[in-house]
Amino acid sequence: MGRAFSGATDRIDFGSAASLDDVNVLTYAAWIYPTNVAVTRVMFSKGGSAGKRFRLFGGTSSGSMQFTVAQASVNGSAQTPAATLVANTWQFVACTYDALLNPKIYRMALGGAMTDVSGTPTQGTGGTSSDAAQSMLVGGDASNPFPGTMAEVCILADALNPARLTSLAYGIMPQSLRLYAPLYGVASPEPDYSGNRNNGTLTGSAAGAFPPIRSRFAGVGSWAPDRTISGGGGPTPTRGRASLLGVGM
Repeated sequence: MGRAFSGATDRIDFGSAASLDDVNVLTYAAWIYPTNVAVTRVMFSKGGSAGKRFRLFGGTSSGSMQFTVAQASVNGSAQTPAATLVANTWQFVACTYDALLNPKIYRMALGGAMTDVSGTPTQGTGGTSSDAAQSMLVGGDASNPFPGTMAEVCILADALNPARLTSLAYGIMPQSLRLYAPLYGVASPEPDYSGNRNNGTLTGSAAGAFPPIRSRFAGVGSWAPDRTISGGGGPTPTRGRASLLGVGM
């Protein structure tokens, strides 16, 4: 299962532990099933407009995504073309920020290719604004909640390239995980299996459908975090659709 967000006030607060603070070379990624792509709503937020934010972007750019990172001089930002997202279907989305302050956004339909949909990004300049002590919110904030379902939420201290993002989408976990929350929707607080134990406090949300991929937890009988995935402390993943789609294992 995933986590279904009502588009009202639902969200998950994963806190502001040191492992999540000021991650300035990063990847945010998740499988999403938005029920409305014509609104401006948050998917990931660490400090909001004064920190880092990855969101749906509506209005005249209906169906686009926007990623911003606050910098001292010029904010790093990227926005996809309109109609990048499709309502009522599963798709994998990610944003990355590298050491050269380059923002990028990626999207992949189930069984498709990981595509750079960044449009014309603006490179950041100046020091990255601190987001220490600001909570990592997934599924929206109090004012801009995500409408739909999310699953397989990952935050990494690395800017993954398309090949590595594709592997991530189908269950190959890098060693730079700061947060890995499958959002199975059956536990409160929401477990983090990255090894950092940044468990999430729930505000609303309900158990929802899971993306039509074989979970990396298939066949695992419990959630015991003493089994390992690469670079983290969660159950051992199993081989799934990655092998069917030609993704390197």
